[in-house]
Amino acid sequence: MPFIFPAYDDKSIAAAKSILRQSKSGELFPTQDVAPSGSLVVLIASDLSGEPILAMNGTPEAGVNLPESEQVSLKLRDKDHSLTVYGRLNKLGADEQKTAAARFFASRPTADHGCPLFRLSITKLVSSTLGQQVELDVTAIVLAKCEELAIFERRAVDHMNDDHLDAVKNYAEILLSAPAGEWKLASLDLDGLDLICGQNFKRLWFSPPLQQADEVKKRLIDLAILAKTTQTDAKAS
Repeated sequence: MPFIFPAYDDKSIAAAKSILRQSKSGELFPTQDVAPSGSLVVLIASDLSGEPILAMNGTPEAGVNLPESEQVSLKLRDKDHSLTVYGRLNKLGADEQKTAAARFFASRPTADHGCPLFRLSITKLVSSTLGQQVELDVTAIVLAKCEELAIFERRAVDHMNDDHLDAVKNYAEILLSAPAGEWKLASLDLDGLDLICGQNFKRLWFSPPLQQADEVKKRLIDLAILAKTTQTDAKAS
């Protein structure tokens, strides 16, 4: 299923954000060179800023040995678009591991919970669309760290799933035209919401993106109202 793109005038930026936020897996290479051999397929989710969090077993596979702080490249794809992410791979510390794990496994519930998690700190992004390669501005795609949101994100997600599940369901089924099901909020960030129902995953982009954490509540309320209005208008037509 093609990814849902955010509303950006720059289509390369939109594609890169989309692929980073919605990819479930990718090919990881142990050097900065994306070679046809020696890759490792890894599971992926994104952290609050949009940088990839990777799950792997930490042992050499297919000729790959990935020690901590290694310079690596990660290949992600979506239909006509691909994105090569260059950066430094770092195993998360105990505190970071706990926070990242809650976000990662909420979006990737079938992943092995025993796998250590790594963050890929992005230094370079190259987008490829129909053979045309463009190096992208990392700062236009990766969000600045938001400590305030990091503190309350899981509480906000739990609150929506415990007390406002009808709104979450409407986000998915009305605003995103997703199939009916038991939709839940997996995670949120300043760019949007991740929604999950079994193996189905949907991304609801904020338009425009939020600038700070204290805007989250109002945006969730606005989206709930929009979904209700859309549903009412559809019934009236």
